[in-house]
Amino acid sequence: MIVRLEGQTGEAAQFVEVRYIFPTRQVFDEYLRAHAPALRAEGVRLFGPARGVTFSRTVGEIV
Repeated sequence: MIVRLEGQTGEAAQFVEVRYIFPTRQVFDEYLRAHAPALRAEGVRLFGPARGVTFSRTVGEIV
């Protein structure tokens, strides 16, 4: 899910949040192990600091 956040300040600033929803913690852990490192590297390569993009990560649980 890609969410464009509203109410952020800064000229030409856009804030986007990408949400991944996994059916179980085990599936999430497998994603972190097998897929996330390559996807993160690609994201930095395509949209990294040279383009003014920063990344942060949070983990949560739907309750």
